[in-house]
Amino acid sequence: MNPLLLIKFGPYVVIALLVAAWGVQTARLSNAKLELANYRIEQQQIIQQQIDDANKRRTETANAYREKSQQLALSIKAGEVFKRCIAAGKCGVQQQPRDCSGLRLSASISPDDSGPQPVPFTGNDAALNDCAVTTLQLNTLQTDIEQQDGY
Repeated sequence: MNPLLLIKFGPYVVIALLVAAWGVQTARLSNAKLELANYRIEQQQIIQQQIDDANKRRTETANAYREKSQQLALSIKAGEVFKRCIAAGKCGVQQQPRDCSGLRLSASISPDDSGPQPVPFTGNDAALNDCAVTTLQLNTLQTDIEQQDGY
């Protein structure tokens, strides 16, 4: 190759190579910006879907709780909570042990009592009704947590 040609056209060749490299880098940068924009749109769609799913689950849980709460309110009015408590074995009659050796009994219970002792709940006891409402709330929350992803 002729050195005069290299000296004469060398700077133009270098500039042409720099322009070509600049064009390639610009194309790569544009492609990367487009990929980033598409990624952000995709992530926003995923986030919106999760928000929509969570709102749907909250609405379903609230509606189910409202329905069960209304049923419980009717049961409380009808005095059925105490019946349910007895049926579940949580309320009713407790058996006292016949052999009291080694047991420490409170002053209100004497070892001479041979019959069963009733639990101090009446059919309309507010504490029993509050317990039923609280149990419904906790069961509803637990069910909602278990329905979430990852549990």
